[in-house]
Amino acid sequence: MAASLSMDLRERIVAAYERGNVSCSAVGARFGVAASTVSKLVRQWRTEKSLKPHYDRCGRKRAITGGTEKALEKSLRECPDATLQERKEALGLTCSVKTVWVSLKRLKASFKKNLSGRQSRIAKMSLSNAPTGSSVSRA
Repeated sequence: MAASLSMDLRERIVAAYERGNVSCSAVGARFGVAASTVSKLVRQWRTEKSLKPHYDRCGRKRAITGGTEKALEKSLRECPDATLQERKEALGLTCSVKTVWVSLKRLKASFKKNLSGRQSRIAKMSLSNAPTGSSVSRA
């Protein structure tokens, strides 16, 4: 993407268009910009009285930002073993559980088990003398 035009150049383009009976394409050719850029700047000046560049505001906006994000981070510190659904309900969020997950991932939250979290089951899952899958005989 090209860089924004300087404020000085924007002001000179609009002043040149407003000064005389010239077309957008003539002003554009004089300053080395497209006619559509000239018409956009003139329209922006007439409606907003400002020539500040509009930065890209496309794409989906985050559902969890600012204070809510800080509350989510605090919730993570205070209750590390809460589920995503529990966090969503505790904070009164209307977004999906996936959104909570993405926000936690963006905060670089660690999901490793540790002493402050719930311990995993440590009981044996199979008998020590049980045959492995490849040595089991089928009748």
